[in-house]
Amino acid sequence: MWLVFEIGVNLYQALLMIYFVNKRCHLKEHPLLLDGVMVVVTALAICGTNALNAPLLDNAVLLVPLGYSLWMRKSKGLAAVFWCIVLCVIFTVDATITSGAITLITGSSWEYMLRQNDIRVLYIITANLVHTLMIVGIGNIGSGRHILSGGTTLCFLLSLAVQFAVAACFFCIRVANSAITPAATYGSIGSLASMILTILFYEMMIRQAEKQRRLEYDIQTTQMISDHQDEIKEIYSNMLSTQHDLRHRITVAEKILAEEGKDAPKAAMDLLKDTTVLNEFITGNVAVDAVLAAKAAVMKKAEIQFVFNSCPLNQLPLPERQFVIMLSNMLDNAIEGIMRMKNASAREVALSFSRNWDIFSIVCVNDVDPRTVVRRDDTFLSAKEQRFAHGYGTENMKRIVEEAGGLIDYAVGNHKFSVKVLLPVEE
Repeated sequence: MWLVFEIGVNLYQALLMIYFVNKRCHLKEHPLLLDGVMVVVTALAICGTNALNAPLLDNAVLLVPLGYSLWMRKSKGLAAVFWCIVLCVIFTVDATITSGAITLITGSSWEYMLRQNDIRVLYIITANLVHTLMIVGIGNIGSGRHILSGGTTLCFLLSLAVQFAVAACFFCIRVANSAITPAATYGSIGSLASMILTILFYEMMIRQAEKQRRLEYDIQTTQMISDHQDEIKEIYSNMLSTQHDLRHRITVAEKILAEEGKDAPKAAMDLLKDTTVLNEFITGNVAVDAVLAAKAAVMKKAEIQFVFNSCPLNQLPLPERQFVIMLSNMLDNAIEGIMRMKNASAREVALSFSRNWDIFSIVCVNDVDPRTVVRRDDTFLSAKEQRFAHGYGTENMKRIVEEAGGLIDYAVGNHKFSVKVLLPVEE
């Protein structure tokens, strides 16, 4: 029964570790079965360190969740290391504080707690209860996002590593002394408080960085609108030209019909049937039509072929402003990707809208030189001259789609860059 109890405790601790990694390390989407496998692997590692009877090696178990978080991470690796060190501090500090409290209450030494007796049961249950409270509490602090720079994250990581070293020293003092050592307990409480303050400050920095990023998104949007002023002027100029051409055609058609010749009706119809000047986009939404016309004008100047397949947009899946920003970023990135190609024969952007019941999909595919595609983690970076705008187009689109409960996917292959968006449509 004691063996069963120990295995159950090891599985529970492994479950806590994998739970914490999932909450804090921003992992990729993965099946629950994979978490179960990692729980078993971590539990086996705990059993192995327990068999060695070396308390100082217990933290080596955390290399398993650390490797898992680095393998499945979506954000920077330093962030995953940061939170795994937090796990080390939690388990070390909790063990010191809990064992110190039990020694103070019962007078039992550390060696006595390692034996198979009631005091060990009390220590294991109490320590794991403290582990649970700490892991669940810290695991739910903040948003779980990691957008700090590498240097800032490294500073926090080093600070936390020092705290872990101090906590480990207090634990060594606790293990080496059979008598009551209140200094080690109080020191561990101080280390715990310091760790919590570090985490809170880390989350405050992340929130501040998020506010700055949102401000930069707004700056980018303003810049985008400013950049499109010339395009809008050109659209208006084309509309005036088209209007003048149509008036001229109508005047000529009236003169032809006034002649009342035999072939007059046919000649007038042929004249009015030529609608090459009527190349404006009509999707059912004026703002979207304006964006498409502006981007089409840019592509025409750059000798880029634009293929567009639409569906009625009488109901947008997003607020109009967000949909226009997303569409503008999407087409800007496609144009930029083609412009970065050298000596390319294929220069095409294909955009399509479609709706299937309550799902609206957007697919944009453009030719690209894969060597010019810059990627950092899951973010594709651009080569825009404005340094603050690097990667913001793709991040902006991703943020808009995720806030709407949709899905977005970027892919590069066969000299094509594709963006696929799925958005729910409310009836």
